[in-house]
Amino acid sequence: MFVNVMKGFNCLSSVEKDSYDITQKVNELKVKLQKARDSVEKLPGIDLSKEDQEKRIEVLRKQLVAKTELLRKYRNTPIFDLN
Repeated sequence: MFVNVMKGFNCLSSVEKDSYDITQKVNELKVKLQKARDSVEKLPGIDLSKEDQEKRIEVLRKQLVAKTELLRKYRNTPIFDLN
């Protein structure tokens, strides 16, 4: 009988410990999620709509193409020493 009481006590103790561990892990997860939310809110362009973001991406792609073409053009241009 005493052995069964001890087994029950040990079982309840482990449930309490597991409950504390679970609560602690849930709280840690809440902190991580809040940090992630804060990081997302700081991203540039987060305040723009999807359509505005897509327009901005297209503008930036066109700028990249233009600048790449300029680099190719000037890379092949001979450099003159004016001294």
